[in-house]
Amino acid sequence: MEYMREPDQEDIYPSERTVVNVMHAAGGASQADVIAALRYLREDRGLKPGTKNGPRHWAWFKTVIGNRFAELRTEPTAELPPADLDAGMEAF
Repeated sequence: MEYMREPDQEDIYPSERTVVNVMHAAGGASQADVIAALRYLREDRGLKPGTKNGPRHWAWFKTVIGNRFAELRTEPTAELPPADLDAGMEAF
């Protein structure tokens, strides 16, 4: 897995169970969305192996992906125009 690759080391791969756990923690997000989130965490946030808050174990991925997608689900979205909002409410 690219995320855990360090210079001059053999590639380290997660177990299938770990991958399932990470995808489950993503709450239904696509594989592409999870990969994008991992790239964001590594490249933009600087969470790389060997850093203070970076991964040390595979369990880290389940936790941070779960947290990241929970964050994304709770971020306010763009407001709908009143007519669209009323139409949506009628569905209930």
